[in-house]
Amino acid sequence: MEKVSLLSQIEFHQETGSLLFKDVRYMLIRPETLSALQKGIEKELGPRGADLIYESGFTGGRLSAERYRELFHLSSEQVLHYMLEMGGQIG
Repeated sequence: MEKVSLLSQIEFHQETGSLLFKDVRYMLIRPETLSALQKGIEKELGPRGADLIYESGFTGGRLSAERYRELFHLSSEQVLHYMLEMGGQIG
């Protein structure tokens, strides 16, 4: 499997405001923003707020994984390694 070169392959579509890598959309957001959002949601909704944060993250990861499986014909394990490599480059 090829080593991911995220930064050299990222595309920005000005008309839609989309940031794409291999036709998969990404949202770049600072960890501090997510942390504050999570704390606020949990404060307002209690345990259900934590569940909502988990569910939304799980759904986003699942959708990205499915798209990479389609694009690159990877196994589930290969998709995991692929996305971990991407995370390291983003972070």
